[in-house]
Amino acid sequence: MHDYPQSFRDNDSTVLDYTGRVPRMIARLIETSRSFPNLSFEELVSKFTKEVYNDMKKRHKEYVDSLKEEDKETFYNMLYELFLGRETPAITLFDSAYRDRGLLLAMNDASLRFYNSIARDILFETFSNHYFTIDRIVKVSKMFKDAQRGRRGEHFEELFFDVCQYYRPDIEVYSRRSYRTIHLKSNMWLRFDGKEFMPPRSIIEFSCWIKFGTNYPRLDYAYVDMTDDGNWMLYLIQVSVSSFPAHNIDSAQLERLFMKTGGSVQLASLLNSFFAEVFEVSPVYDARKKIVNFEVTDSQGISFRDRISILYVTPLTREDAKADSAPDFVEFLTFDNFPGYMKSYIDVGRNVRSRRSSPSRSPVKRIKSEGS
Repeated sequence: MHDYPQSFRDNDSTVLDYTGRVPRMIARLIETSRSFPNLSFEELVSKFTKEVYNDMKKRHKEYVDSLKEEDKETFYNMLYELFLGRETPAITLFDSAYRDRGLLLAMNDASLRFYNSIARDILFETFSNHYFTIDRIVKVSKMFKDAQRGRRGEHFEELFFDVCQYYRPDIEVYSRRSYRTIHLKSNMWLRFDGKEFMPPRSIIEFSCWIKFGTNYPRLDYAYVDMTDDGNWMLYLIQVSVSSFPAHNIDSAQLERLFMKTGGSVQLASLLNSFFAEVFEVSPVYDARKKIVNFEVTDSQGISFRDRISILYVTPLTREDAKADSAPDFVEFLTFDNFPGYMKSYIDVGRNVRSRRSSPSRSPVKRIKSEGS
């Protein structure tokens, strides 16, 4: 990049992200910089994105509209594996994606490559709008209800996420000592593999869901509730069809979030990845040396414990989940406390409600979660 403007060389990774090093895209970015020489690099990238976004989205729509129904289903299944598959696929940037896969290129090794980050965001939006629908919820609900015991867990994990994405619910959760209502109002979401987010983010600055990769056996999702003043509440969510004692063993044991393994404490590493701050996490033991709680403090010793919830979600009742045997730091969402319309999707003894009897989506208006 020695022939490029200095600001491009100083931000070469961003230039790669937004252009894919495709010559005509770089030329367009340079042309934009010459037309607006007084813009900062960040302002330049923002203007460039706005200029090319509409054109790329139009090409993408034309591509999808040109597909036959069976090919269109294949295309969306491919996006499912890309965005929600259990294994994080190898993603890099590549040229010629318009004509090959509608902003994606399928490689011989079955990996998928984005044209650039703008294409990635367009596909992310397209997939979310196509996927999180009542029809999909009903389909996954049936898969969950019809599944054998060994497969029911993965279907419930998907069903819980799909329902929350569509309805943005208020739900009542509880621990052994308290009840409260939390507000899952955002349907934005990211994927996190332990090293980076997809779509890429350096820090979480908005309310969103986070889906973990398979290298997080103790967690399936996180929900970040961000307030207008920048304060946050973090819900770390484990989803299971088993009782708490049956699930909370070996690598899935929630207490391991607060213990040092491999030189670091997983919860402290997560907080640093999410919020770019250094936190110290330590377990709290009772007289029998059993972990009953945990403490989180920032570099100035200020406690952030009340901003973090460990939530266990299960379709079992409170009694069957054996929730009362769990440590005080675990909160629960069990069948007893699911909203009525959500119960209809997970109750294996009842039929799924018809579309007309399902409630409308929750309003988009932000409501601050208790504890934020």
